[in-house]
Amino acid sequence: MKAWFQKLGWIWRGLPFLVIGLTYIWALTTVGLRFYGKESQKTTSLRIAHWQLEAGVREGLDEAAAEYERLHPGVKIHQEAIPESGYGQWLSVQLLGGTAPDIVEMGAVPHNLLTMFYQRYIVSLTPYVGRPNPYNKGTDLENTPLINTFLDGLRKSFIDETQEYMTIPLARMGVRLFYNKDLVKKLTGRSEPPHGFREFMEVCDQIQKAHAPNGKSYTPIAGSQYHLQGWNESLFLPATHGAYRSFDFNHDGRVGSDEWAAGFQAGKINFDNSSYRGAFRLLKEFTKYFQPGWIGLTRDEAVFNFAQEKAVFISSGLWELGGLEQLADGRFELGVMDFPLPAFDDPDFGGLMEGPRYENPGGFVAFAVTKTSPHPDLAVDFLLFLASRSQNEKFAERLRWLPIIEGARSAPGLEVFEPTLQGVFPAFFPALGGESVIKWKQLEALFLVDQIDYDEVARDYSGFYEEKGTEDFAEYIRNIIRVQPGLARTAASLRVQALAGTEESWQRYRDIAMRPIERDVSARYYEKLFASPEGNRTPPLYKYSPAAQKRLREKNVQESKGL
Repeated sequence: MKAWFQKLGWIWRGLPFLVIGLTYIWALTTVGLRFYGKESQKTTSLRIAHWQLEAGVREGLDEAAAEYERLHPGVKIHQEAIPESGYGQWLSVQLLGGTAPDIVEMGAVPHNLLTMFYQRYIVSLTPYVGRPNPYNKGTDLENTPLINTFLDGLRKSFIDETQEYMTIPLARMGVRLFYNKDLVKKLTGRSEPPHGFREFMEVCDQIQKAHAPNGKSYTPIAGSQYHLQGWNESLFLPATHGAYRSFDFNHDGRVGSDEWAAGFQAGKINFDNSSYRGAFRLLKEFTKYFQPGWIGLTRDEAVFNFAQEKAVFISSGLWELGGLEQLADGRFELGVMDFPLPAFDDPDFGGLMEGPRYENPGGFVAFAVTKTSPHPDLAVDFLLFLASRSQNEKFAERLRWLPIIEGARSAPGLEVFEPTLQGVFPAFFPALGGESVIKWKQLEALFLVDQIDYDEVARDYSGFYEEKGTEDFAEYIRNIIRVQPGLARTAASLRVQALAGTEESWQRYRDIAMRPIERDVSARYYEKLFASPEGNRTPPLYKYSPAAQKRLREKNVQESKGL
């Protein structure tokens, strides 16, 4: 018997490999049947991938897909929802490997990588933006060009590096403060949310001093690295607006990272600016109400604290409204308010906020068609279907998001999320790329956890930026020069189209033709700055007097109030 078992020993030793092999074959067969099995039945399959795992998104897309399939018998749409944390890596692998779905949501990767993806792997949608959307037939948008049916004019869909429209967005968003109405009433006696900065600070103080039945303190604001972004965009960055007058080289009323870098190199802006000092003090006023250790927490951990009624306020976007409502259902009443701004006459921050922040109404949940799609025309057609007024209204109403198509109605109660279209721009862009991004994030984190103060941040980063920031800026200038020939070729091609086209095509040609000129002027100016930095440390040709700055601030405040 023993000899017999020895003869069969090779079977036992090979059994694990046999099981693995069979499992692999089963997996391949399952995947093949899932995506290709029905092709033999003359069914055309489309795959669409995204990272929107919020409540209702997948169901909303399934409903739209089912309706599209009824209009187009023989088409089957498969949806792939990938967790946001791994979507960027997943998208990169799929595009590089040539296995990407027909339609993908764009984002979740660094800007330079995203630009490369647009250039190599994504189908241009420019030919479609000037045509009417066929799925708006029978409405007042029937003969309206696609670009004009979007409330944002597809501004985020136009990619400078490719000079093409590349995506179709499905929604608008807004970031606001969510709060627990029951806890506010219980801990402060208020039936209404606090109005303005000072009232909000008083409420946070009251909450911080209160204790739960178990003796533990409440957290006024649920915070994490993720949720800090809302405070930055809504309070900290708008508070830096006043600094722009020192380095607005092209005098267009707003600045970017290139002008900030040039201004810093020329000595026209530094960390001693009163707007910057005030903005950093303002930021610390809010983060002191975050829970201890907040900078090491994830998005989900902060939401969990809020859902467990350990925290009263949390900053988040409209995309999270449905999920927070589900968490609050049957436990507490959820409220929404805008971020509390300091008054113009505030004793500590008066005049710092020259107006509310401007909120770019650009589209979100932006989808693109991949060049590896076997059915690119059909994929574009499905995106046009999703971007029709009727479908966009249904999709937004189901999710309680803001629709992006002209005339599509918003669900009741979303008025507080409507973007602020009259406000101020930020004027603080310390990181241009490369090593400066890493250095700034390190110093910002140390500042926020009170390991270094503002003067240490200013001293450390200024010394670093004078050396390494110069290298990043030089690379930025080289990139400007590199794309000039491509822009010139694009302009020439558009001119040929415009000669045989419409006023709209001439408009696009004029817009594109000016870009090489503007970029060349900027590049030459910056080159001069590097060649002779001391020569650019001279006073500007003009500057705003204190009286003029006061009038500008008052005008901004009046306009923001609709006066």
